[in-house]
Amino acid sequence: MKYDIDMYKKRVVFLVVLVLLLLGCAVPEVPVVVDTTPEPAPVVEDSGTMPAVEETISRDNIETRELPRSDEKEPQWVYGGQAIAGNYADSDFVNLGEGKYRMYYAIEPEVPGNKLEVYSATSTDGITWTAEAGVRRTMTVFPDVVQLPDGTWRMYFQNAGVIKSAKSSDGLKWTDESGSRVDTKNNEGFTFTRVAGPSTFYDGSKYIMAYSGALSGKYKDAPNPEMAVLMWAT
Repeated sequence: MKYDIDMYKKRVVFLVVLVLLLLGCAVPEVPVVVDTTPEPAPVVEDSGTMPAVEETISRDNIETRELPRSDEKEPQWVYGGQAIAGNYADSDFVNLGEGKYRMYYAIEPEVPGNKLEVYSATSTDGITWTAEAGVRRTMTVFPDVVQLPDGTWRMYFQNAGVIKSAKSSDGLKWTDESGSRVDTKNNEGFTFTRVAGPSTFYDGSKYIMAYSGALSGKYKDAPNPEMAVLMWAT
């Protein structure tokens, strides 16, 4: 029997293709080797003019934070003992010039029979204080004193739940000013049970005061039934 030449060629091509397909399926997968050796970080010469920066890279963001230079020391506070011995609190300080300072401080409200007195003391080094004779004020809490442009003094203080003020020419004898400086209501919509703790400075053009306002209501698991927010006024 004679074979048809074209049919023979077709069978040969089919067998070759079939063999190649079988060989391709049998080829084992070659594992890919990944070099996990970390590349050395580039060495950057510190010129001494830029702070060292540590980079923390996460999947979602990159954040940088400045590190202290090795030649910089963090400030250290050392307890220096009592400045004024006794049951006092809420001190404030003013610079009298010529290397002299005055501290105003109030008696603790928990002291039996007190009249919420404010006293004063002076110092030339800020460490050793000498009490001045007499009482600066009564019925005054959180004394906060600033010097006015004309050289006189104004004291802000809490009384009856609001912040009031008084003036003095020498920082010792004080005369009340009428009205209140900061009330329990303000233009931000707050109505406080009281305002307290003024801290004021004069920047050359305006007065800026930070103070706290108390609100009724318990904050999370705090023991007292009030909350306080920090406010500021000009």
